[in-house]
Amino acid sequence: MCASHPERDAHFTCPRCGSYACVYCWHPSLQQCDTCLKRDPAAASPPVPWEGSHGSPISRYLATLRGAFCPARTAPSFARTEVAPALRFLLLSALPLSLVAGIVPHTRLLSFEGAMKVRVLGQPGFGELVLDVLRAMASQVVLDAVQLLACALPFASLVRAYAGPEKVPFAVRMLFYRAWLHPCAALGVYLLVALAPGVSATAAEGPPDAVLWAAAAFQVGAPVLFMMAMAYVSRLACGLGMGWSILIVSVAVTVAAFAAWGAGQVLVLALPAVPNAPSS
Repeated sequence: MCASHPERDAHFTCPRCGSYACVYCWHPSLQQCDTCLKRDPAAASPPVPWEGSHGSPISRYLATLRGAFCPARTAPSFARTEVAPALRFLLLSALPLSLVAGIVPHTRLLSFEGAMKVRVLGQPGFGELVLDVLRAMASQVVLDAVQLLACALPFASLVRAYAGPEKVPFAVRMLFYRAWLHPCAALGVYLLVALAPGVSATAAEGPPDAVLWAAAAFQVGAPVLFMMAMAYVSRLACGLGMGWSILIVSVAVTVAAFAAWGAGQVLVLALPAVPNAPSS
């Protein structure tokens, strides 16, 4: 029988403590039982590569990005209290992606029509074009910041309430290290719109199927990875049960979605109208 749940049959033996674990208490990606993981979650996974000392800064940066594709295995690495390294990684990963991602959807003087075609709307001067691009970049940063903050506040608050205040840095670190996923997905979709053939509204045919599948992969894959990271950190780093983890993630993601939608509506009203006359 399971050491933590005597009413359930045990199917695994933990190599660390030798206790028996059921399917609910055994974590195959970490090769540990629930009891060992709750005792010392940070020992279940190596530190975040960005915070390590092996390799160059670029290799540690790329390794940290790759960690987003292994949410279960890397979740315990967030069980540390240092938030400053995570904030630096946020500024070096999510911020540049967000700046670039804002150019295509928020510019008002440039029209991206696919197949690398860019049309200037109206007859703006060079300074107007520069200001337009800078405004577009800043707009996306604001949208992503609102979404991240709207997700972080309920997520951290619920972790504090159900796991304890000492676990809040674990949740914040995860959000900072994985914040790049959302602007990366947006950038991927916008690049498809700007570069792929057959994407413009005036095209006789729609975009190729490969473009549609790629756009769908960006739009679905990144949010799913982000939510999986939140759920696994709640479960494997903060020590919450599966049900509480799912509930906390659902609440935080719902609040973030409504906040992002509202910020988007405000942004549409705040930005100037798109000129109708193209330049010759």
